[in-house]
Amino acid sequence: MNPAAAPIAPRDDAERSLLVALSDKYDRMVTLRAALGRGTPSPTARELLRALAADFPGALRELETISTAELEARASAAHAARDAAEVPAWLLWTALYHTNMRRLLAARRVPDQARADRTTHGRLNVLVFAALEQRFGVPQREIWDHLFPTRGAAPRPYR
Repeated sequence: MNPAAAPIAPRDDAERSLLVALSDKYDRMVTLRAALGRGTPSPTARELLRALAADFPGALRELETISTAELEARASAAHAARDAAEVPAWLLWTALYHTNMRRLLAARRVPDQARADRTTHGRLNVLVFAALEQRFGVPQREIWDHLFPTRGAAPRPYR
């Protein structure tokens, strides 16, 4: 079975609320995709993009790499997961990706703090995907490729 599609139960109410937020995120992304078209974003669209990025770090990368059809499919899956006892694993991967990245970005803003989130290359994604691998027992590369599919033939750095 595809690990991304494997059913998994959220651990607690906090994880369940993260899944509810994902349906909002995907609705916003579908709306933005339709509004953006292929031109330069308007000032209003830029503000909406900034708000999306603040609420869901990594969502802009997802918006860039995923087709409109896939965004719509993810929105449908997120809506279906709101009341489900078990959800596809990728939904929890995504929810916890955003949560962990938001936490690390907030910690990075604290000056002169001795932190465990330092990497030799400064890439927080390395830490986030390592935490997801540890939590779910799925290789980081598989989680990364599902959340942010590659575009083109260039390999991703730091993986």
